[in-house]
Amino acid sequence: MPRCIDCARFPWAKGTDLSMLPAVKCHPDIPARRFTEDGARQEWECRYFAPNDGVIVEKSEAEVQASEAVIQTPTAELSDAQSARPRRGRRA
Repeated sequence: MPRCIDCARFPWAKGTDLSMLPAVKCHPDIPARRFTEDGARQEWECRYFAPNDGVIVEKSEAEVQASEAVIQTPTAELSDAQSARPRRGRRA
């Protein structure tokens, strides 16, 4: 699972003492927050996570199951839905 300290958007350099730094935004859609040593290393889900070079993040069990469910979508359902849709720009 991702950790803030492994993210390319993490605003501080690794090894910095985070206890005296101000609250900052790591992404425009996320409210400003103060990072603590423990908080920066805590594993949590973040849709804005972008791994630093050389960082490998393992997927959680829920993410693995979700990706497998998408892969196992029956193709017959897809072809039926596509054939029921009218085609644009062609006349019979």
